[in-house]
Amino acid sequence: MPPSSFRLPAARLSPFSIKLLGACWITQLGLASLLSQLAPIPVRPLLVDRSFCSEQQGQHLVKRYHDLLISHQLAQQRLSPVIEVNVFGVKVNSDPPSLAQFSRLASVGEGDGQQMASLRRQYPKALVLSCDQP
Repeated sequence: MPPSSFRLPAARLSPFSIKLLGACWITQLGLASLLSQLAPIPVRPLLVDRSFCSEQQGQHLVKRYHDLLISHQLAQQRLSPVIEVNVFGVKVNSDPPSLAQFSRLASVGEGDGQQMASLRRQYPKALVLSCDQP
């Protein structure tokens, strides 16, 4: 059999069907736009205290970060900026690091309580991840 015999017939749409399909798409885009205006995704800063943690506390910290990262990826909330604080200073990321990157980062030193207090005042609605939180 020649290859041309395997072609499917082209679907024929009436002008009314084309108009109806176009109207449905425009309506769907309008509703999506309206919904995004009425229920915007909340944007929350994330403060991560990278002071020393025990192994168990570190695993718990990674699990809590994983839960926050999932909610970020599902667009339930947006984590921006992600601010990591340790004895060497402050690192600001506009997007959250991947779980692999986050779990590779070491927690060192005792932490800077004054720096964390200053950042908490600067970002009053921030989520805070630290080893001493349950």
